[in-house]
This record gives sequence, C-alpha cells and structure tokens, in this order.
Amino acid sequence: KSGVTGEQIQQMKSMLEGLTEKVPSLLSMSAGSDFSRKARSWDFAICTEFKSHEDLNEYATHPEHIKVADYIGSLVTEAAAVDFDC
Repeated sequence: KSGVTGEQIQQMKSMLEGLTEKVPSLLSMSAGSDFSRKARSWDFAICTEFKSHEDLNEYATHPEHIKVADYIGSLVTEAAAVDFDC
C-alpha cells in the first residue's frame, strides 16, 4: 500500500524470519525487498522450505503464522503465492 514505511517493511521481514523459531514445521524462511524495481517485479518476497505438504498446511494454520499474515495483510494491496516441490 502507499504510505508503508521502511520501518514497517523491516518489521514484516523480522516477523517472518522469526517464524522459524515458533513454527516447528518451517525449516527455513528468507524474506526481502525487491531491489530491481522492474515492471515485472513484486515489492517483497518470501521463500519458505518444508519437508512435506502436510508441514506446509500446518504452517498455514499455525497461530503465529496467522498473526504475521494479519500484519502483512494490513500493509499490502496484492499478494501471490507459488507452492512447488523441489
């Protein structure tokens, strides 16, 4: 959303990365702002890793994840997700 501050973006990044200590099924999390600012780019992205689809589902419904998602929802106008197997 317009008007989102750098402090709010840093808070979002910190909250997301803190989930690795709070959600057992989350193996890793990285998050960051786009530096290229190309037309095809999103402003911010996260990358998460799970052992299984079940672990991803556990993360999605975990209360700590929901708290962070609610905060992020207050800052964004659009979001997209891609879930894939490696």
